Amino acid sequence: MKMLSNGVLGNTASLVEKTEGFDILGDKTDGALLLWAKEKVKDLSLFQDEGKIVDEYVFDPETKTVTTVWKQDNKTYIYVRGAPETILKKSSLSETEKQTISSRFQDMAKEGLRVIGFGSKIEKHDGKRTRERLEKDLDFLGFVGIYDPPRKEAKQAVLEAKRAGIKPIMVTVDKELTALEIAKEIGLIEKDEDFVTGEELKKISDEELEKLILKTRIFARTRPEDKLRLVSLFKNKGFIVGVTGDGVNDALALKRADVGVAMGETGTDVAKEASDIVLAD
Repeated sequence: MKMLSNGVLGNTASLVEKTEGFDILGDKTDGALLLWAKEKVKDLSLFQDEGKIVDEYVFDPETKTVTTVWKQDNKTYIYVRGAPETILKKSSLSETEKQTISSRFQDMAKEGLRVIGFGSKIEKHDGKRTRERLEKDLDFLGFVGIYDPPRKEAKQAVLEAKRAGIKPIMVTVDKELTALEIAKEIGLIEKDEDFVTGEELKKISDEELEKLILKTRIFARTRPEDKLRLVSLFKNKGFIVGVTGDGVNDALALKRADVGVAMGETGTDVAKEASDIVLAD
């Protein structure tokens, strides 16, 4: 139940019931967690009715975590979910246990799954709350794998773009193994190729990165500022740059691009306002 509570509390998405199934409003990953919880517990309001949220920390692009402080029966619970490697690092598990669990979710990532880790603890300090302290010494609860399949038309779209002289590039917050698998599914790459992570981007100068971007198709575990930086460097090299996006974090890159393209149905208002084109479909 703790994993389910972790997935529901502090969740930014909502479900709209249809004749068959549900539509997800908001973040698709959060929506998938709600669908998962709903399979186990039909009435999701039961989670919210048992206590109250007393503090929330939204998604942090650096740690890739979401943290919720929940009070129930005079106890304060800390629920943290996000990148599994971060949850493991912040957990109280032994190094051997961490290595065993890490190898398991690496295997899931190789299958193209987006893996979300879960951790929790009972807060015993009454002093001033800091995110760093709240996310420390967690009990590792487990992880789930989410498969967000590419649209059927994505592979054809990538092929047509290549034929037209367009160089498609993936810039994603997903793990590198997940990104590689999805890239192969849509024909972006034909075999495992070099990729660059957000951590590596921090250490690379603009001069070095200008050389790398000409041969790199996948940028994984990135932050919003990484996407903006990549757009600027491609433009400096003389490329005409188009950026697609739907989130608040995409706004800077959408604005900086020669052509910003926002998703009409799933895009945030901020993303749409920053774009030149808003897709209706």
